[in-house]
Amino acid sequence: MKIYRYTIKRYLTGLEAAGNISVASMRSSPQQPGHFLRDTLAKRGWTQMDLALIMDKPLPAINEIINGKRTITALMAIHLESALGIPAEDWLELEARYQLSKVESDDGQTARRAVAFKYAPVKDMQKRGWIPQFDSVKQLEVELCDFFRVSALDTPPPIFANARSSTEGDSFSPEQVAWCMRAAQLAELIQCKPFSSESLEAAVGELRALARTVSGSREVPSLLARAGIRFVVVEHLPRTKIDGAAFWLDRNRPVIAVSLRYDRIDAFWHTLMHEISHIRHRDAFSPDSDILSAEPQGLDLIEERANKEGAIALIADRELQSFVVRTRPFYKREKILGFANRIKIHPGIVTGQLQFRGEISYKSHRDFLEKVREHLLETSVCDGWGKFPALQPT
Repeated sequence: MKIYRYTIKRYLTGLEAAGNISVASMRSSPQQPGHFLRDTLAKRGWTQMDLALIMDKPLPAINEIINGKRTITALMAIHLESALGIPAEDWLELEARYQLSKVESDDGQTARRAVAFKYAPVKDMQKRGWIPQFDSVKQLEVELCDFFRVSALDTPPPIFANARSSTEGDSFSPEQVAWCMRAAQLAELIQCKPFSSESLEAAVGELRALARTVSGSREVPSLLARAGIRFVVVEHLPRTKIDGAAFWLDRNRPVIAVSLRYDRIDAFWHTLMHEISHIRHRDAFSPDSDILSAEPQGLDLIEERANKEGAIALIADRELQSFVVRTRPFYKREKILGFANRIKIHPGIVTGQLQFRGEISYKSHRDFLEKVREHLLETSVCDGWGKFPALQPT
């Protein structure tokens, strides 16, 4: 015996031809599945009791489906397919469309929240107190636009408008953008003397003298302010891998921001001098990530230049090369200390440069790599580690 399998679409088309229903209206305003089941039974001349007996189901279960008091489950859809020849997936599709039609639209709220969360690391920013908790998506959009100084969440923040990308397709992560914008906010709090190339070069020499002791880092913020450079410390956000950044609030107000992601004297001074190179050459803005472990072949020319200038500003290349030739491969503790004392630099900075060059392993002479954070936070405008910036310019 040949079994004829109906589909909902075919059935509705037949009803439309008979003038009993409009398929277009059915699609725009989905009908209750029970109405379709009732009409199907009527077309076959079956009663609800007939269907209940065929499916071996209680009569109330069939009646509740027809009256919209019970939904069609996957198991029920399979039984209906077996009894009526209408595919189970059609019954489930009809049920799904009907249930969706009863749910009020969110007026795009979910999509707008998705845009906001793609634009910025919302939860991390709230955790750090950069934006408040929000009650509505509109409030969230307003807070983010205010934080990033944009009119809409499809616009790059001001300091990123002319940002340099090292390769085609490179982009800044939302976490990096948020971190740098927070650094810019803090930098606005700082008052300092006018900047000039001459004041920068004079500061570099003075900075080099501070790098002899770990406590010398305390003097960095005030020395840079005298040179016209705003210096801030912002604890990194998860997934940024950011060490520092150099950018300009305007043509005459440079900013250096560091994260102290690696709380070591060598990491701090190398990052600082790296960013000073960017300021010296007025490089377009770019946050620097993993600059301590980047392979030279993976750097563009500007970053390679900043790395070289930063290293040389601390230890003259000829001095370090001479030490390497005389000492390799036995870099004993007393040798590093003697070299550091002779050139008047902290031994941790010598150790860091030897590690970076691959002369010694990153496990060697770890005791030289003293921590600087507690010294630096005493005198810096900072955000993170439970500290918050002053509300008024200093």
